[in-house]
Amino acid sequence: MGALVVSQGKLGSTLFAGLLMLNPADVFRLLNIFSSDQVQSMYGLATVMPESLTNPAILVSIMLGWIVLPFVFTQWRFK
Repeated sequence: MGALVVSQGKLGSTLFAGLLMLNPADVFRLLNIFSSDQVQSMYGLATVMPESLTNPAILVSIMLGWIVLPFVFTQWRFK
């Protein structure tokens, strides 16, 4: 969010969405927003996000990646 403010809104929506996917708290927030049509219509972030990343199934898979990948890395590292 800070990068969007610093760039004065000139940060591309694809880059902005990609940066949001690097934070599991943002992914969870987006999942909650895009799971409800009523909330999505009232939330300004819906206009910035690319259509491909507003699908709740994709957001759930990204969230699962945030759960599974660190676990797999830890298992590998400690063996």
